[in-house]
Amino acid sequence: YNLYLRYALGSGSSLDRPLEISVNGAVVQASLSLPNTGSYDNWIHSAPVSASLVAGTNVIKAKATGSSGPDVDHLRIEWTGSPLSDTGYAFRNAPHFVSMIRDQYPYGIGEVTIRDAQYETDAVLDHYFYHDNTAPFLCIRFIQRFGISNPSPRYITECARAFRSGLYSPPGSVHTFGTGDYGDLHATIAAVILDREGSSEVLDRDPSSGSLREPLLKV
Repeated sequence: YNLYLRYALGSGSSLDRPLEISVNGAVVQASLSLPNTGSYDNWIHSAPVSASLVAGTNVIKAKATGSSGPDVDHLRIEWTGSPLSDTGYAFRNAPHFVSMIRDQYPYGIGEVTIRDAQYETDAVLDHYFYHDNTAPFLCIRFIQRFGISNPSPRYITECARAFRSGLYSPPGSVHTFGTGDYGDLHATIAAVILDREGSSEVLDRDPSSGSLREPLLKV
């Protein structure tokens, strides 16, 4: 493992206040250099300290080698061994936790920035939007709202195809609806309204066809 201390050391202090780092009673670094950060409001991470940790409880101590040490508020532990996939174990969807704390990155690690949180949010939204189940999920609800309550698999498939391709041409028509972009609602709604199952006069005469009337909504 690599250990990192998040610390601050004011401009009026000495240039360096090293610490002795020990793990489970054994010294792993006799003098960890912690240079002045310029201000006690300026927090950075130390250089990495390599250490071996055991399963269960570990005691990690930082001891000043001089009269005193810097302000330390956080210990970060980074796994440096083989990935879990090499051991035969893996997450299908590994959890990823994002911190909103801004920080400096003197050694390439630290709290992730707000920018990274925005990237992860965009990635999640894209994952949902382009998921294979998104098109049929939305189409079922569009059809139930604008068409019939119990659409056939063919009806849902036609609508989902229009959602994915962004285009819809009614049978026997020369007109094409949509822009050709994935998720185009122009093409999707056209497929819902103009499909033969949603506009058939024969089905309109079937008492089991159609959609249930929505109950009165009170605001």
